[in-house]
Amino acid sequence: MNKIRTALISVWDKTNIVDLAQFLIEKNIKIYSFNKDSVLEMLGRFTEDLSSLQKAIRNNDTQLLEKIFTSTKEIRKLIEEAGQAGTFDPTESNKDFT
Repeated sequence: MNKIRTALISVWDKTNIVDLAQFLIEKNIKIYSFNKDSVLEMLGRFTEDLSSLQKAIRNNDTQLLEKIFTSTKEIRKLIEEAGQAGTFDPTESNKDFT
């Protein structure tokens, strides 16, 4: 079987695009995209946000962590209300993810 070395991406719905791009990068697959600059910008923002979150956790910055998690909870609620994501209930007993 031939190994995939490059991927051409052109998307309208950018749902999970960061996950896709990270997967391709981890697999050393070159990304050719009509919106490459936008993808790179989003990955850069994601990386910066993740670094800030890691720093807040390391420094036990509870005020920043509360601000981040409150904000993301509100954003997630809006996404769910728009019908763009499922709901998450941490008390769900069904663990079957197959």
